[in-house]
Amino acid sequence: MNHKLPLSKSAAAGKYCSGLLLCASLLSLLALTTITAVGADETAPAAEVAAVDLAAAESPAAPAAATPVDAASDAAPAAVNSQVQASQVMSDEQKQRAIAQMGANQGDVWVWSEDNVVIEDGERQKRGPNGGPGQFNGGAVVLGGRPTYDPAADWYYLAYKDTSDKSKTDEEADKEARAVFDKERGKWMDEFDPWGVALEMSDNTAANAWVDVRNMQAFVLRNDSTVWENIVNHPQAVQWVNQFKGNMGSDAGEAQKEVLPSGGTAIQVLPKQDRVAHWGSDQALNIPNPQTIRAVLVSVEARISDKSDPDAKLGIQVGGDWKFTDPGAVKPFWYPGAGLAGIQRLSRDWARYYFVSITGVQDAIEERAISQEVFMNSTVPLADMEQAPQSQAQQPASAANGVQAEKLTYKTGAETVTPASVSRRAVAPSVSSKQLPKTGSQSSLWSHLAGFFLLGLSAAFLGWKKKS
Repeated sequence: MNHKLPLSKSAAAGKYCSGLLLCASLLSLLALTTITAVGADETAPAAEVAAVDLAAAESPAAPAAATPVDAASDAAPAAVNSQVQASQVMSDEQKQRAIAQMGANQGDVWVWSEDNVVIEDGERQKRGPNGGPGQFNGGAVVLGGRPTYDPAADWYYLAYKDTSDKSKTDEEADKEARAVFDKERGKWMDEFDPWGVALEMSDNTAANAWVDVRNMQAFVLRNDSTVWENIVNHPQAVQWVNQFKGNMGSDAGEAQKEVLPSGGTAIQVLPKQDRVAHWGSDQALNIPNPQTIRAVLVSVEARISDKSDPDAKLGIQVGGDWKFTDPGAVKPFWYPGAGLAGIQRLSRDWARYYFVSITGVQDAIEERAISQEVFMNSTVPLADMEQAPQSQAQQPASAANGVQAEKLTYKTGAETVTPASVSRRAVAPSVSSKQLPKTGSQSSLWSHLAGFFLLGLSAAFLGWKKKS
């Protein structure tokens, strides 16, 4: 009797411990199975993080310390932002490319050659010539980054001269033009129209020739800033396109164009004709405080279209015009313009082509241009093409601001990009690739250890029980 009582208690204790160990084993297995789930969920999807952080960045009421951060991430935010901004601005290499494109033409243009014989009213019309003054030899800065006629060159007034009125003598027409010009010369122009010209090079033998263009943008640099403001962004690049005669001043009617499925516009060039394809993009209207502008920059991406014959040899010229938004202003018969770049040969690959108002080039004066050193030390919110998705021209204009910065698109019109807004937009790509802290790592390790310990304890107890 006394002998059986301890055995009953031992058996009960054994069963009780077995039950506990069984429960512990099950809990340890459960912990092990949940480790995978914790590991998979410890990193939030990048898209979700981007959406949250971008919304916070766009909210003007968001406090600076609204989101707690650890010491490591708080220690070097400046370095991270600096790297992000560096990847979202124009590189020194592209700035040097823009400077080079303001130089000499890269070859002869067919419409300016002796082969282009144009007879009107029994007389041969002048074209070019290649290597002549102005655009016939290279890039030039005219009004440049100073959108007013003052200080005036001695030929600016000719833009207001009506040469079509045969009832007036040349002296009378000249006098009237000077009078109108003198009334307009003290005003500041607040509209900027970027444009480009697609043309045939002299060594072209193709009968079918097209040029693809996309992502035309314009920027201005103010007196009190080193950061350029984006004033025009037009992914399609073409608002209108006309054929012009080889004298570069006579409109010869609308040119053929096609919208590219991948974004942009294909423009037809008419080989061996007295024609160049002249296009314009969206314009910047009512630009605030034009008197504070000191430089202007135009950028467009272009290539020889796949629609062209294999032997097509084509070129591009980029420039822009300053105009008055005021409908009451007297409009000239033609525009002196901000200036234009040298003729650049196109290839079959997309590349950037520029106009920038810098000194050291044809006709440039200090009042209308910045030095190459100032340009190199400035910040242009335009990432290099190599760092941008190929589908950048397809991005809808209604996309979020952060996404626009990542895709190299900016709001169209006369919106000014302040240094603060450039910084905010530039952070977007970094945010989209950011991951939440891996908070599951330590808890997963302890779960592993606890589970294996309990399994080992259960095995030891079962072995001991079998022996006893």
